[in-house]
Amino acid sequence: MLASLALLAGPGLWRAVCDLRDVASLTVLDVGQGQSVALSLPGGRRYVIDAGGLYGDFDVGRAVVGAFLADGAPPRLEAALASHPHADHVKGFVSLLARFDVGAFYDNGGTPEGALAAPMARALADRAIPRASLAAGDRLDLGDGYALDVLHPGPGDDRSGNNGSLVLRLTRDGVGLAVIPGDAERGVLSRLAACGAQLSAEVLVLPHHGSVTGLSRRFLAAVSPKVAIASCGDTWVFPSPKVEAFLARRGCPVFATNRHGAVTARLGAAGETPAVETRIAPEGGGAAKMPFASAVSPR
Repeated sequence: MLASLALLAGPGLWRAVCDLRDVASLTVLDVGQGQSVALSLPGGRRYVIDAGGLYGDFDVGRAVVGAFLADGAPPRLEAALASHPHADHVKGFVSLLARFDVGAFYDNGGTPEGALAAPMARALADRAIPRASLAAGDRLDLGDGYALDVLHPGPGDDRSGNNGSLVLRLTRDGVGLAVIPGDAERGVLSRLAACGAQLSAEVLVLPHHGSVTGLSRRFLAAVSPKVAIASCGDTWVFPSPKVEAFLARRGCPVFATNRHGAVTARLGAAGETPAVETRIAPEGGGAAKMPFASAVSPR
């Protein structure tokens, strides 16, 4: 009986201990050709940016995103954000919003493509989840010095496509921890860098799944990440070898969900290289799979 109680209580206790640490974490979930990013902040505050959306009838919101978020924790999110309305970023919200207690839902003002608009609107209404659209200049105060700054889109930008994506920068006390640019492409990214926007961050979730369409050397240099992560499947050659080569020359390792599984970066003190954990061990790193095999990036 004691062993059974320990097994039942263990995950929750471990989560509680982790929540007490003064460390934030960013996890790029393995949702195939799509994207979902989970943020965990000290005190157990959790946020999700995008919810994936695999092709066919597979419910990625319930089977992958929801399962990860509910592992040892209550089904609760401080907020959920949709970077832009393409199905591979928002389809998973249909079930996630219906099953989780969500404090608020934010998007870029675009309408979810295909048949997704109605069920998403219904889930938001049924759960009485407040909804708002974000634009450049907005800031979400996440508490304890953490904030999400919205760098894009601005007035007049088309919110329906890749270049209407929310470009988000996670900061603590003004120091850049992560940049999450959705599917924004080269023109938008270069413009942000050229206009002098604050972009520096320890971690970069690669724009547009690591595609060459998001290869803005000026933007990558402005972010100057210590770790880059691509959320991608095997449909196309992602991340692009050109993107990886540029970052490699700058000493920045690239992790990708199509070869590493879910990737978690622990965001500690400013200036400290984030520790990275992956679901699948890197080549030559021992067993083919292990639970969150350590893959600490070089300092």
